Amino acid sequence: MAYKLGLDCKLYRCATEIDDEANTPALADWDEVDNIIDATTNLTKDEADITTRANAGWRARVGTLKDGGVDIEMLWDTDDEAFAAMLTAYLDNSLIALAIMDGDIDVTGSEGLTANFSVMDVTRGEQLAEGVKATVKAVPSTVIAWYEVTGS
Repeated sequence: MAYKLGLDCKLYRCATEIDDEANTPALADWDEVDNIIDATTNLTKDEADITTRANAGWRARVGTLKDGGVDIEMLWDTDDEAFAAMLTAYLDNSLIALAIMDGDIDVTGSEGLTANFSVMDVTRGEQLAEGVKATVKAVPSTVIAWYEVTGS
């Protein structure tokens, strides 16, 4: 059984938005975000009820629209470029290009969610005996893809 450890997963940011032509996830200039404590990728799918009388009393459903997002816990560090970019994206209602990968973005076999994300929530935790932390919630907005690194 193959497994991944959370400490081997990577979050990347691109200084410019990704697109479907010149700056695709494969061609983008990704910078690793190392001010990460924990990250949680959320993948969900809406469902449609397709139950008919032929289902012998069972409800039948199929998946429809996919949804995703990421909750990122990081240190509140306004000198950190990645944190500052996420806070700016929140304050300015702008997009930020992120890749939430299960490994190095340059290694064949790594995969994860890539998109231009909207930052929907920035929560600052100020626990007495801890460093100040931020939880950033980002949801995909444009150029959304499940990116798999393949050999060239």
